[in-house]
This record gives sequence, C-alpha cells and structure tokens, in this order.
Amino acid sequence: MGMLFTPPTVATALDALRAAGVDALIALALFPHFSQTTTGAAFARTRQALLDARLEIPVHYVGPFFGSDAYVEGVANTVRAGLRRLPGQGPVHLLFSPHGLPMSVVEQGDPYPDQVRRSARLVVDALRWTDPWHLAWQSRVGPSPWLAPSTLRNTQMYSWDSETWRYFKPNSDKRMPLSQKIVVRSLHPMS
Repeated sequence: MGMLFTPPTVATALDALRAAGVDALIALALFPHFSQTTTGAAFARTRQALLDARLEIPVHYVGPFFGSDAYVEGVANTVRAGLRRLPGQGPVHLLFSPHGLPMSVVEQGDPYPDQVRRSARLVVDALRWTDPWHLAWQSRVGPSPWLAPSTLRNTQMYSWDSETWRYFKPNSDKRMPLSQKIVVRSLHPMS
C-alpha cells in the first residue's frame, strides 16, 4: 500500500514489493469515481515511482468502480442502515454530498461529475427510493467557480436546520472506502 500524502509512500511500497520479488503490479486507487485530481494523481505518482525505482514490471491500473454491483449495494446498504438510526417517521430527503471540483478541471473533460451523478442514480434505483433526493457538491476552496449547487446552497434552498436533518458518513464503515457523505432529512419534525 502506498499513499499520496502520508506514509507509507508509493516509493516505500515499491521497495517492499521489489524485496518480495513481485513481478507484476495491480494499481488500485481507492476512489470509486475517476478524476485526474484523485485517481489520475495516484496513478501518475505510481508511474513516477516505478521510473524512479527503475522497476520495470507489468502494471494493471484498475479503473473506476462506481457502477459495480458491490459498490452500489454497499452504498445502498449504508443508507438503509442510516435510515434505521433516524428518529421519527415519514418521508426522508436524501442528499448525496460528494467532494466538488473546480469548473476548470471539469471543462478539461474530467469524468468525475458525470460518474458521481450516475453513481447517485444507481444507488437511488437500488434503494427503490421514492422520497426526494438531490446531489450537491462540497469542499469548495478559493474564488474560482466550482461544481454547483453547493451543499450549503442546497441546504439553504430547502431551509434545512438542525431540528429537521441528520447526516451520516458512509466512509465511517471500515468495510468499504466511500467518497460520499449522505445527508438525510426527515420532512416531518423528529421526536
């Protein structure tokens, strides 16, 4: 295992693989949706580390897995578990809140936003969701335009407040790394 920003580094992982006599590599970035800013960066770091180490072995780079049945069902099961923990009854508003991207990255053809939209739709379909749902983007930094609507703007549009909404993070489930926060809102006051 090699990390982009914390130890163990990709270079350290490659040293260990060389010492173990590994003669092929499967590179899997733990981002279900592809973006040049995440998976692309991880794969670029891997390619550079291989060059720096002068390690010439075949490498298979695993692509996005947001549409795999296991991923979709894992997210759907996490939503189901979160719903069971919600107090109150009645309809629930489901908000997918993935990390956003600057529009400059999107305009260069980054597939991430479309993959996230398709992923959310697959989860909604797997849940057979009939209550309202939305997708809104989080983590905007700086003055340049980012994907919209923002999570903050979405919660303002629907007048959500701490009395009527709760959220849970699927990525707190250690069994499957997920990149999305899912926010659920009861459309009725919670008891």
